[in-house]
Amino acid sequence: MPPIPPPLRRTPAPAIAKAAPLRVKVKLGGPVHRRSDPDPSKNSVSYAGFRETPIADVLGTVFRSDGGGLVQLTSQDVFVDLGCGHGEVLLAAHAAYPECHIIGVELDAATYRRAQEATVDTNIQVLHADLDSCFTLPWKALATKTTASETGELALDPELPLMSQATVVYLFLGEWANLTLRPRLMQSLPLGACIISRSFSMGHEWPADAVLRGGHEVIYRLYQITERVKCKALLASTELEDRFGLHW
Repeated sequence: MPPIPPPLRRTPAPAIAKAAPLRVKVKLGGPVHRRSDPDPSKNSVSYAGFRETPIADVLGTVFRSDGGGLVQLTSQDVFVDLGCGHGEVLLAAHAAYPECHIIGVELDAATYRRAQEATVDTNIQVLHADLDSCFTLPWKALATKTTASETGELALDPELPLMSQATVVYLFLGEWANLTLRPRLMQSLPLGACIISRSFSMGHEWPADAVLRGGHEVIYRLYQITERVKCKALLASTELEDRFGLHW
């Protein structure tokens, strides 16, 4: 008989060092940002990157002079661009409806200064603020100019957050950002308000009330805040988690 081989010795696998958790930073197209920590070297989340919107495209699609655009503003409206960049959409809204109360929000300091310079001779207000402040801080803590429009017909309540008084909100962010903000917009915006989103939808569970195409096949979608759409499905984060695999 051949000799019996000695039993095999099992060598333990070398220990694998656990990788340190990666910092998260998301940029999804559009100018608005938020940092969870003021130190940019630390963990941070950005709602979007930066991209300009041509004024002519917005005037020819969203604010059409023939009444066929997505929205018709009046002196009683508060138009808010969350992440206004250099102010192109603000200027387009002012060109179409100068009596409207128009507000832009921008966190990046250099971009904010560009927008402020571009709108200096108008009644447009540009806020150097993070997006979250628009939902939480009273208007008096954010306002930089007079709170009345050129016509003097409208003044915002200084004690209420901006988003609880906005009637039209413009977004150019991304699908993740829209889904992240959707519950907060639903809870904050008054009934009858509307959201205009460039390029990105507000999720599969909320179909747009109107859709128009601008130049270079850019899509603008209109969403209206009603009792019907303020349902549990839209207020929940289920779609955000299903599509992006994370709970934020």
